[in-house]
Amino acid sequence: MRALELAQARGIPAKWSYTVREAAEILGVSRNQVYEEIDSGRLRFFLREGKVRGRRVRPEDLDDWIERCMH
Repeated sequence: MRALELAQARGIPAKWSYTVREAAEILGVSRNQVYEEIDSGRLRFFLREGKVRGRRVRPEDLDDWIERCMH
């Protein structure tokens, strides 16, 4: 299942990027696990321009992570 489909199934609107909290809800894991995946480099993220906090994750990066976890 793709990230946008998972988001919709969990009542989270489709967006071009998600917060760590939203990503955790979509993936069905804890926020700490999302941070661990980001810190390890297994889940890509970005910061909005000029920001030093507030990591964001694109749906396609969630899709990549889901695909890697399934294999």
